[in-house]
Formats: sequence, structure tokens, C-alpha cells
Amino acid sequence: MAKISNANYGEKTREDLVWYVILVLAVLVAAGVRLYDLDLKSLSHPEIYIPGIDLRPGISEPPPRTGFVENLWWHFHFEPHPMGWYLAMFGWTSIAGTSEWALRFPSVIFAAASVPVAFAISRRIFGPAAAALMAVMIALHGFHYFWSQNARMYTAGMFLALLSTWQLIRLTQSPVPRLTQEVAYVLCIVAGTQTVELFWPFLAIQMAWAALVFADSRQVTPSRLMSAGAMASPRILQVQAIGLMLSAPGISHALYHARNGAVSDPTLLFAQEYLSFGFLFAHHEFSYPERHIAQPLAYLLLVAALVLIVAGLGQIRKPHESARASNAPLPAWLAPITAVVVAALMIWLASIAHHRAKAMYVAAVLPLLVLGVPRLALAAKAVLVRVFPQTDTWIARLNAPALLVALLGILTPMVLFAASYAVTVNAARAFLLFVPFLLMLCAAGAVGIIQSTVGRLALSAAVIVIFALSIPYNATAPISPRDYKEIASQIRSQMKPGDLFFVKPQDWVYTPLFYYLPEVEYVTEDYVNVANSHPDARVWLIDWPGVGGTVSVGVRPEDFRGRKRIATVTALRARAELFVSEAAP
Repeated sequence: MAKISNANYGEKTREDLVWYVILVLAVLVAAGVRLYDLDLKSLSHPEIYIPGIDLRPGISEPPPRTGFVENLWWHFHFEPHPMGWYLAMFGWTSIAGTSEWALRFPSVIFAAASVPVAFAISRRIFGPAAAALMAVMIALHGFHYFWSQNARMYTAGMFLALLSTWQLIRLTQSPVPRLTQEVAYVLCIVAGTQTVELFWPFLAIQMAWAALVFADSRQVTPSRLMSAGAMASPRILQVQAIGLMLSAPGISHALYHARNGAVSDPTLLFAQEYLSFGFLFAHHEFSYPERHIAQPLAYLLLVAALVLIVAGLGQIRKPHESARASNAPLPAWLAPITAVVVAALMIWLASIAHHRAKAMYVAAVLPLLVLGVPRLALAAKAVLVRVFPQTDTWIARLNAPALLVALLGILTPMVLFAASYAVTVNAARAFLLFVPFLLMLCAAGAVGIIQSTVGRLALSAAVIVIFALSIPYNATAPISPRDYKEIASQIRSQMKPGDLFFVKPQDWVYTPLFYYLPEVEYVTEDYVNVANSHPDARVWLIDWPGVGGTVSVGVRPEDFRGRKRIATVTALRARAELFVSEAAP
């Protein structure tokens, strides 16, 4: 028996080595393709909002922000996105500088780091073969690659979503408290909610899942509901409540900058592209003409993805290591003190707000209300069991972690899509944090749908080829609707010392130009009189043609008396005209 055991151990070790070799290769490929030509494309206007960039004071939007306090103040008062990403990037640019490569490098790091975390989650739930395939799928995912080369918060949000889920699963498979992992999970929650807006519904589903699986409805009685104790609620619910409390100031900031219409109106195409392997071949509206794959191919991709998703959902009913969570309570003082401190912070934030202060004062009660979350979870579970008496039996038969993956990868994004008909939230980039969970189901389906080894390898190879083709498809799509880099390059090839550049002040459409042409003399007002008072100066008139019209300074060529146009340079949705004195040779 010892020899057989040793042989099996050797085979297991070699098999594990294969999976980890694939993982390492996937991480290297993910990093390599994303670092290649990282600084090739023009910066977009959202990337210009990264702190530390030396912009022109008084004329740029946003203004230059080179100190921590002014960053904190400006982003709280004027930036609608969560502040965490920008404050973290301020620290990064203080060290690495603000070149295009430096600005985008953190996105690559978060993207590459997502691969092993996703592998770990999928391996624990669906096995090593599915995990290895899923790691390759993320490495070669064209849409993820596209946003990995962009100095924005979305790949960081996806990484934090994966890391929080990994910590959650580990916590719920341990019958004893693990303080280090609990702290790590809470930090992931706080960081995630301060990075991307859709981390809030992501967290809500994590909490709902924990309540569904671990809340013991037998703990709920009228006397216990009214008592001061925690009713022996699962420790994970208490930990999640602490994370929710600490994240609550983000709700104040969201209320402060609540807006509608920031993204496009919902269409069925959005749902189709999400279910097609997470926007793998998404249309790119910034391209000219707008690029998309042929409709028959899009439908084939959707059908293929749906087949794998359905097969992956079948894994929910397969046996798995039983999920269990500690009922050991957190220190009794921790939650109340946290709630009071956070509520006080939110009251202070409301006091310095320029508008919507009343709503922010009301929101300050949220940390105190979160104290009741463990009780609410138990009560909700009790109601569910009363309506559906077989709930506990049904849950006991499920692969609980696989259910969590399905909730995060399918249910949450589809509910958000449906909600987008009332509140505009359907930005594909924002849904990126749900994509790896969708891919986990697809990979599990690809591995489980065919029993033969040869068939699995063939199907996996076909999936990998499709994903590999998505890289060049997305590589040529512009990050910015306007090619500031190219228009600046063409201008620089023709400009001379003393040239005047007419631009609109404090207009975000113009600001990236200041990054690429920091040394020139910009004119921001009284354009005609300035031109007339400098008859020998060459004048550049810059505007930005777009689908909805042209953004310009409002000066027409005929307003320049005694000047003639000698050159026009263009790039994607960008145009610059050069005027000189008619007396010039």
C-alpha cells in the first residue's frame, strides 16, 4: 500500500506542477501583452485626472494637483468617482512620474495580479483544470487587456473584487476565527468601495450569500430580536458589517456627486456582449468608423458562451467541501465604536459640502443602522425558511462557493443591467469586476461538458484561440475619442517659437493637449483682439470635431483679418489650422 500511495503522490505532484506552470505562463503572458506598446495610444481626458500631472494652472480642467491635501480637497469636492484610486495614484506618480508609461503601469500590475487570485478561487471551487483554463482566458481576454492599458481604476477594481472573494471563501471554510484574513477582507471591502462604484452591489451580493448560507434561522425569536446580544450570528456577517461601516463615507461622497446620464442608455446589445465572455469582442464607439464584429459571429460567440455558462452552472449541484463559518463573536465594543466614529466622520463631511448637505447628514446614520445587519440577516433567513421550508436542505446540497460565483458572475450584472433602464449604470468598463466570475463558470463548463481528455483539450484549445484573437481586435481600438497625441505630434512638426495657440480655458476636452504641448503659449480669451495685436504672429486654431458637433473656441477663420490659412492638420476627432499674415512669404 505504501508503494501505491507514493506513486499516487508522485503523479499528483507532477500534475500540480503542470497546473502551476500554466499559471506562471498565464501571468507572464498577461503582463507581457499589456506592457507591449503601453505608451503607444493617446491619453484620454479621464486619464488626465490622475494627480501629479503638471498641467497649466488657471486654464486646465482639472487643475494641477501636486500636494496630498489639495488632492484630497479637490477630489472630494469636484470628482464624481471614488477618491481611493486617485489618492493611491498620487502616491504612485510622486515616485514614478507622470509619463504615459508610468501612469498606466499600475493597471498592468493589477491585471497581472488578478490571474493568480482568480486561479486560486477557481481551483478551490472547480478544480485545477478549470482554474488553469480560466487563468489563460483572463490573460488573453481582449477587453480586460484594453482596460489594462488605461490609467483608470477598473482593473484595480477587478483585482480587489477577486481578492475580497478569495478571502471570503477562505473565511467561510474555517470553523475558527482567522483575524489576519478578516482584517484583509475588511481592507479589500474598504479599498474596493473607494475604487469603483459597482463594488457596492458586489459587496451586497457577498453579504446576501453569507446570510443565505450561514445564518441560522433558528436563532431568530422575538425575545432575541429585542435583546442586546448578537444572537450568535455567524462571525463573517459581523466582519462584513464592520467593512460596510468603514466604507460608509464613500456613500456620502456618492451622494455629493450623484448624477445621471454619465453612460449610454441600456440596450440588449449590452447584455449580449456581457454574456459573450464578458465583452470579449465588444464594439468600440471611439473608433472611426465604430468597430464591431459581424453579427453572425457575434451570435455564434453568444451561443458558445451560453452553452459553457449553463454547463458551468451545473457545478453548483456537485459535492464540495462543506462551507462552515465561525460563530465566535467579535469584541462587543468593536462595532458600536466603529459606527460612532464613522458616523462622526460623515457628519463632518456633510458640514464641509458645498451642496446636498442635508442628504449627507441623513446618510451619517447609516453606520449606526449597519449595527443591525447581523440581526437583519438572521431575520431575513427566517422569513425565507418560513416561505420555503426546504431552504436549508436545498442549500446543504449545493456547492456554496460555486453558488457565490454564479451570483457574482450572472445574477448581479443582469440585475444591474435591468436596473439601468431606471438608473444609468451600464458602462461596460464598470462591469469588469464581474467578468472573472463569468469566466470561471465558462472554464468550469468547458472542462466539465466533455468527459474525454482529448475532447477537453480540443475544446480548451478552441476557447484559447478565440480569446487570443480578441487581443489584436482590441489592440487597435483607441482609448480616447480624440487623438491628442497624434495631433500634438503633427503640430510640433510645423510650429515655430512665438506661435499662438487659441484654446478654451477650463474645458476638459482641451486639457490633454496641455500634457502633450506644455511649452507653447496658449491664448484663452479675447482671441480676435489678440490676433490683431500680434499681426506677425502665427496663430493655431484648434478644435475637436465630434459626433454631436464641434468643440471649439468659437472663433471663425474669417474673423482673422489680414491672415491666411497655410496648413491644416488632423487626427481622430481633432483638427488644427495654422494662420499667418497675408504679407508673410
